[in-house]
Amino acid sequence: MTLPVELLQRRRGADRYDAVIVGAGIPGLVSGCILAGAGMRVLVVDRRKRPGGHLQTLSYQGYAVDLGPLLWEWPAVEQILAAAGVKDHGLVEVPASGVQVAVVGERGVEVAPRIPPVPGIVPSPSTLDSVRQLLGVPPRVFAALGGIYEEIGAASPEQIEDWRKVDLSSWLADRPLEPAVKSAFLRSVQLLGADDPARASLAAMVQRARPQRGRSELALPGDNPIPGARGVVQALVDRLIDAGGELRLGTRAVGMAIDARSFRALAVQREEQPFSEEILADRCILALTTPSLQAVLPEEPLRALAPRAAGAEAMLGVAWAVEGDAAFADAEQAWVVRALPPVGADPATLPLPGVATFVRVSAAAPRLSPPGHAVVLAWTGIDARTALDARVVASRVGHLRGALSGLLAVDAIEWQRHWCLSWAREDAFMSATLPFVIPGFTGLFVASGSVDTPIRTGGGVIAAASCARHVAERILSGI
Repeated sequence: MTLPVELLQRRRGADRYDAVIVGAGIPGLVSGCILAGAGMRVLVVDRRKRPGGHLQTLSYQGYAVDLGPLLWEWPAVEQILAAAGVKDHGLVEVPASGVQVAVVGERGVEVAPRIPPVPGIVPSPSTLDSVRQLLGVPPRVFAALGGIYEEIGAASPEQIEDWRKVDLSSWLADRPLEPAVKSAFLRSVQLLGADDPARASLAAMVQRARPQRGRSELALPGDNPIPGARGVVQALVDRLIDAGGELRLGTRAVGMAIDARSFRALAVQREEQPFSEEILADRCILALTTPSLQAVLPEEPLRALAPRAAGAEAMLGVAWAVEGDAAFADAEQAWVVRALPPVGADPATLPLPGVATFVRVSAAAPRLSPPGHAVVLAWTGIDARTALDARVVASRVGHLRGALSGLLAVDAIEWQRHWCLSWAREDAFMSATLPFVIPGFTGLFVASGSVDTPIRTGGGVIAAASCARHVAERILSGI
């Protein structure tokens, strides 16, 4: 923090705020910066002692390790941070040649093309053949798959808008396609980044399948003075304070006062001094994940919002310190690899615990590690109950390390550390279902990746930040 937490909390606040924001993650900070920059009295509260939400950077033995996934949607994050008044964010665009999709079988890496895994947008027959191998289908099925992508690629903007609420399983059920083609299509969508392809929005898939040529549209934290994702968080905190906004950490929202279905005040409790107090405000923005919404909102507005139930999910992360930087000197080597098991593999013999993402972050930011060393990160989803079994977690970490050498040519490991985090992440391909204004209530707003807004883009933290920008701009417009 630029200012000590104690100083931030002891500053005398306003008697009444124009807006109080619950959650000091990226969405909460973005909305706070926009509103404070427009002259509003803004207060951001968070139960944690550090801002940033899931995006936390840990310093360990001279390395900066990002605990949460740190891939950003490059075009969207630039626009969002600019709207928040942040220009020097330090993010670095990943080159298009730096992104790979790999299939890892029992004998190691089977295929790892540096190409988009979508038929119809690749440049040559040899590249098309690599995509076919990646999908694991015969030529006949691959040709039928290419026909599907040609059809949806010609869709008009109006048709894409109509497809926002159409999931792929329903769309495929209405089409006379053989099961092998449907299965290959869902796998191709998984390669594009969908966690649950069958439930993915058709519109989201079409937009992701038509990237700008020559651009990966991904970004990583660069070589900032403050390393890792916390550099972006710090830039937002600095902007919030400079614009006159306030930040209170270690402050938990425990209730709210609603009078005649209008928000009046937020009840909070500080960790150091466990006395409840009221924060009077005209508006409240809940920049929280869906499970957290259920814990904060009173019963009546919660029923009006009717948030969907969230499954018990966790994220398994692994960090490796690599001796020597020779493996990272090659500009042609992948920065980001999305790895998954082959089609029809026996789950008992899978070399990977499912879809995993490997990132050699030192390629973008050498300052994350000591000179002559590098750091590699990997993440994969895991069931929350499975995450409690130490032997299963250790086995999955071993599988990830086994895949590391074949994917990124890493052999000499100095140390390895892993962690499990509760992770209610928002799938970029899922249809958003929540409104940004709670029906029937005034002064209550929701900003998360599950909120349906016209400017929704990307996934995870970027979708939530896009929503936060939309909410702040609607408040400023008086709507």
